[in-house]
Amino acid sequence: MKPIAANIDQIVVVSAILPELSLNIIDRYLVACEAQDIEPLIVLNKIDLLDDDGSALRQ
Repeated sequence: MKPIAANIDQIVVVSAILPELSLNIIDRYLVACEAQDIEPLIVLNKIDLLDDDGSALRQ
């Protein structure tokens, strides 16, 4: 497999909270980061669309 990037120090994973947060995809990115010793940064987008109780995060 041909590498798609080189000399990476950090990866930013951006995911929307709604309509559905994909924990499986985020987990795959985190595993790939760990395997390559790259520091991940997770950014959750559309957080303002949550209910006051944050019920979407508990699912």
